[in-house]
Amino acid sequence: MARKWSWSVVAKSVAECESKGETKGFLYIVQAVLNSGGFVHVAQSEFGQPQKILPSRSLLSNRPDIHIRTMLTHCCCCLPLRLGTFIITSVVAAYGIGAAVVSIIKADDVTNTLGSPAGLWSEVVIHLLIGLAGLAGFLGVLRANARLLKTFSIVYWVQIAVTLTLEAVLLLVAGLHKAEVVDICAREMYERGGHIGNGAASTTFGFNTSTSTGLISNSSTPLDPALQSKCDSMVNGAIGGLAVFIALYAAFQIYCAFVVAAYATKVKGKQRYSMLKGQQLKVWDEEVSPMRQNSGGGRSQNARY
Repeated sequence: MARKWSWSVVAKSVAECESKGETKGFLYIVQAVLNSGGFVHVAQSEFGQPQKILPSRSLLSNRPDIHIRTMLTHCCCCLPLRLGTFIITSVVAAYGIGAAVVSIIKADDVTNTLGSPAGLWSEVVIHLLIGLAGLAGFLGVLRANARLLKTFSIVYWVQIAVTLTLEAVLLLVAGLHKAEVVDICAREMYERGGHIGNGAASTTFGFNTSTSTGLISNSSTPLDPALQSKCDSMVNGAIGGLAVFIALYAAFQIYCAFVVAAYATKVKGKQRYSMLKGQQLKVWDEEVSPMRQNSGGGRSQNARY
């Protein structure tokens, strides 16, 4: 026989289990409901003695993230979720706060790079927010606080989404301007070979002086096909390497985000379990125990198990 459990019927089911003294059934039902994100199919031979726990298919099809979170029991296959989340939150907090401090210390350099003081302070604020979120997650691990962990998890997912979007744009821009980069590369290599000018060209690839820029832009010398082919291979390799790096970085960041989410779900489940258990013990004291006392076969009103 299969039944579908939700939070609307868990309290009643738990009360019936406890009234019958079926503590194991109580623990099993609550843990199954928590692990499935609120819904579960319980196959049982009789009430309070589940034989098999099956997550709701409709739930898992609509929320694959819940399935992934419940499957994760360790970080990197060897570290406990708590330790893995502790390391992740520590690194994020140190990175965010450290980057903000470095940006303030090197304000002139950052301003010159970004082009305006507004860019500098925007970067400082963004890094501070990331650092504070990491600190919230760090405290959430130490205090087993589901709310702080949830806050960090949300900020972390947003950070990943924004970072990956910017990296995808960077990759797209690199692809769109590939022909121009190949052209500049071929002319630079041609200059370094001594075919143009008298040594006035810059020896720094990709960053030309005004003299070198003039030679390149005003030159009508046809590009060597061999140099173009060589530069094309180099640029393709650079773009391919960048794409592989972005893919690996994205996979690692998303995995870390799921580790944090899995630990947050675990902490929240324990808190819900404690809350439900406390409520049902109160029901036992107020309703079940007095009834058994009146019948002469019950426990004392303050009984606990």
